[in-house]
Amino acid sequence: MHDKMQYDLLVHLVLFVLLLWSSSTTTAASRAETPMAKRNCPTHCGDISIPYPFGIGPNKDCYFDEWFEMVCNQSSSTSPHKLYLRRAQLEVLNVYANGTLRVNNPIAFFCNGYRGQQPANLSGSPFVYSERHNKFTAVSCDYLTMVSSEKYLVGGCRSICEGTSTSPEDCEIGVNCCQTNIPPHLSVISTDIEDDDRRGRENTCNNYAFLVDQEWFRNNFMASNFSVIKDMDSVPVVLDWSLGLDNTSSRLFQRFIGQHHSGVYEDPTPSCKIQNVTSNSTRQRLVCSCPSGFEGNPYLREPCHGKQTSKISQKNSNTWTN
Repeated sequence: MHDKMQYDLLVHLVLFVLLLWSSSTTTAASRAETPMAKRNCPTHCGDISIPYPFGIGPNKDCYFDEWFEMVCNQSSSTSPHKLYLRRAQLEVLNVYANGTLRVNNPIAFFCNGYRGQQPANLSGSPFVYSERHNKFTAVSCDYLTMVSSEKYLVGGCRSICEGTSTSPEDCEIGVNCCQTNIPPHLSVISTDIEDDDRRGRENTCNNYAFLVDQEWFRNNFMASNFSVIKDMDSVPVVLDWSLGLDNTSSRLFQRFIGQHHSGVYEDPTPSCKIQNVTSNSTRQRLVCSCPSGFEGNPYLREPCHGKQTSKISQKNSNTWTN
């Protein structure tokens, strides 16, 4: 009887050790990253991964062109790293190889005619404000808040007055706050307010308008009051990015157009295609993607990897520090 108890205890101990080993192996595998940056180029700024076509200089081969060049700053050894788009002068919070990046966007504060800081002008860049991820949001009462493109009024909303506090739930039904969608392909956005009842009220200093990443908005404001906005100067917004086809980058495009996904089951080859985009004018852009069931950076011209089994890590990867 004693020997059987010892045997059972030994079996349970072995199973427990195997369980721990399996858990640690799974964790290590999940941490292993597929290649995202070009070889011998910085892969991170602090905790932010930097996938090609974005990259940090001074090596110009690390990024597609000057619009995709990034700068990683750290003001002191104890302060966090901050990542910026060098030419657009925007702080980057996250960047993804799927064609999106999240940046800080200013909150426009209106007070007796003062319009506050407006969103960045992205004309001529490969970036546009994402209509899928963002919503134009206004915290105001009895004012018509408008959002315009470079030439036209493209949207707006008005909220009713009720009480003295505002919550995200109120914003959904237009009480002291309102939201509206924006059209696609906007590179220039400006905001303004108008006294809806034309009484010309002087005390208009409690009105805010901003474009915001709706997912971030729900996760960060659903449990708090909008009064925190008074202490903020920016909120996250999502930009869509793509590689634009023009005379200066046609040769670069040939590197991508040559790769085609064969359509064969479990073929990890990325596929790239040219799309026509029409806003103020028609332009062409390149969009690359990994096949269904695979992940990675399709712009590196390397095979994508299975989502569950990827154990390939990038050699010679570097984390950028000053």
